[in-house]
Formats: sequence, C-alpha cells, structure tokens
Amino acid sequence: MSKYTATFYGTVSQGKLVVNHQPLVEQFISSCPDGTAVELIIRKQSRSKTREQLAYYFACLIKKPSEEFGYGVRPDGRYELDVLFRNMFLTQNSGTPDEYVKELSDLNTMEMSEYIDHCIRTLSELGYAVEPPDPAWKLKSN
Repeated sequence: MSKYTATFYGTVSQGKLVVNHQPLVEQFISSCPDGTAVELIIRKQSRSKTREQLAYYFACLIKKPSEEFGYGVRPDGRYELDVLFRNMFLTQNSGTPDEYVKELSDLNTMEMSEYIDHCIRTLSELGYAVEPPDPAWKLKSN
C-alpha cells in the first residue's frame, strides 16, 4: 500500500455519511491490505476549494486526458478540455442575455467537488480511466 493520505468530501444526509467520489474511496480502501489501521477524521468542510482539488483537477482531469484525447492548449494558455468542461458544467443563466461561465476561483470546496464529479463522470463515459487522488498531483500539475 502506498503511504499517503487521501482526503475525500461528502455530506451528512439523514444521519448517514454520503461521500463524493465513492468509486475512488472504494479504490483507495481496496488498496489497503486487510488489517490496515486507518484514521477517520470528520469535520465541517472549509468553504474555499483546496489547492489539492485544483492540483488534482489540472493534473488528472485536464492535462493527462488532454494528451490522451489530443486536446491542445489555446493561444491564451488554457487547455481546450478545461474550457470545454467549464462551458459544459459551469455555465450560469444559460440561454439568457446574462449567460456567463463561472471561474474556478468562484467555486467553494463543495462546488469544486461537484464540478470534479461531473468531469470524472464525463471522462469515464468516454472510456478514460481516471486516476485516484495521490500525492504526485503536485508533480504532475507542473
């Protein structure tokens, strides 16, 4: 088993914990040998998204899939896949004169988590095997 910490997010619904990214949680747990001691800390989630969320998003959901699917980088420096996902999932007031696309900087932790879920689901539907969170995000996003 790799020796790193995985942070997952979720909500409490009717007295039960409902985690986001359930398949990734299960994959992480299944990588632990039977009898592995773990620590579970439950606390109120912070409002602002985390650097880890952004690193995971760009390294595992944008950069690597872009390379595999042949999406490039636009002249403004943004990945085409990033722009596509933002247009798909962060468009507000669609079809009205007030339509706009939210920036990642506008999202809190929960909204970023939901956005990541949408991106994972879309990539999975396209047959792309999304990597689980790991500490190499920081290295992969550079």
